[in-house]
Formats: sequence, C-alpha cells, structure tokens
Amino acid sequence: MGIEQNDDQLKEILGVWKIEPKIPADFAETVWNRIRQPSHAKGFEGEPYSEGDLRQIHIASGVSVVAGIWLVAAPVLLNYAQAVIRWNDTIAGLLLLLLAWLRYVHPLHRFWMSWVTAFIGLWLTGSPFLLGCHHITAQVNDTTLGFVAFVAGAIGASVRSRNL
Repeated sequence: MGIEQNDDQLKEILGVWKIEPKIPADFAETVWNRIRQPSHAKGFEGEPYSEGDLRQIHIASGVSVVAGIWLVAAPVLLNYAQAVIRWNDTIAGLLLLLLAWLRYVHPLHRFWMSWVTAFIGLWLTGSPFLLGCHHITAQVNDTTLGFVAFVAGAIGASVRSRNL
C-alpha cells in the first residue's frame, strides 16, 4: 500500500494523471479489419485487384516459374556443349524464377517485375543467335521459352493495381 500511495503522490506532484483512452467502436473495428485482411482480400476498401486480376497474375507468374525451373535444368538435361549458352540459360532461369515468384507472392504494385520478365523473354528469343549457339536443341529451347516468358510477362504486366 505504501508503494501505491507514493506512486499516486508522485503523479500528483508531477501533474500526470491516469487517462483512459476512449476509442470509438467503429474506428477500432475498421482498424482491426484492415490489419486482419490482406490488401487483396475481397471487400477491402480500395481493393487493388479483383479475383480475376489475381488469377491472371498467378497464372502468368506460375508459367514463368515453370519456365525458370526448366531453364536452370535444361543445360544439364539437354547437355549443352557451349558454356556461354549454359550460363545464359542458368542466369535467365534464376532471374525468371525469382521475379515470377515475387510477383506471385506479392503482386501489389509490382507490375514492373512482369515487364522485366517480358524483357528476359525477348533476350532468350534472340540470345542463341546473338551468342552464336551451334546447338539446335538449345536454339529451339531458348527461342520457345523466350516467347513463353515474353507472353507471360506481358500478361502479368497488363494487370496493374487500381491504387497506383
């Protein structure tokens, strides 16, 4: 009791009083709902994406992830003879994998990642010819996957947040 009494006396001396904060119930509910729901959840005020938009981003990013995995594995599985083509496919595959995964997991305001994916696709389409590739399998693989990555990136980039 002596400690509490000293504490009260100290508060009186310093002019500090215990004030109970009063938060309106509707404000507290709004804050709680915003914390609880992800930004892309249905019904969120200022919803950045519709369900169709998210599905389009997820499909395009998923295709790019699969293309990235294949590009990393292809030099070994298809036994590329030229080191420059092996490195080209491995680096492009890792970049595709990283960018597409990030776009899939966190789509809000990251449409630029899809444009970079599309650019990587353009590079893959032309790289066998620019790097002097003599392996026909590598040429067909890179050209085909470059086209796929370009289309997937362009589709993913065409969906932008409504809150930009």
